[in-house]
Amino acid sequence: MKPTIRNLTFYCKKIDLSLYVKLLRPFSIRLTWLLVRTPITANQVTGLQFILGIIGAILFGYRKFVLGAVFLQFGYILDLCDGEVARWKKQQSNAGNYLDLICHRIVTPAMFFGLGIGTEQIVTGMIAGLLSVKFVRNEL
Repeated sequence: MKPTIRNLTFYCKKIDLSLYVKLLRPFSIRLTWLLVRTPITANQVTGLQFILGIIGAILFGYRKFVLGAVFLQFGYILDLCDGEVARWKKQQSNAGNYLDLICHRIVTPAMFFGLGIGTEQIVTGMIAGLLSVKFVRNEL
């Protein structure tokens, strides 16, 4: 079977009622169309998704929130692609599912950790500002 967008959409679709997935599936299927034409494996796509997620989390830590979100979003699109590539190339395995799960378990907390580091100065500044307003108000 030739990897056309229509064939990939039919063959690789996974039933998911999430609105977020439904919005991103048109992007992921087009990227999958490119990926299935290369020798890249589904596990390599998962590895790339992991790398992009960690880069996004690090960018959050450096207060580059928009760029970090772009990396995380593209990583999520690749997360959809890895399953589509696995189904198309018949590379589905328990090891691949486990790798995907482990990557999620690392990237998600890293994202929140990066957000915490990146917003720490902002939140500290806001708290100091509120305390100074309260102090000034009490002095009057």
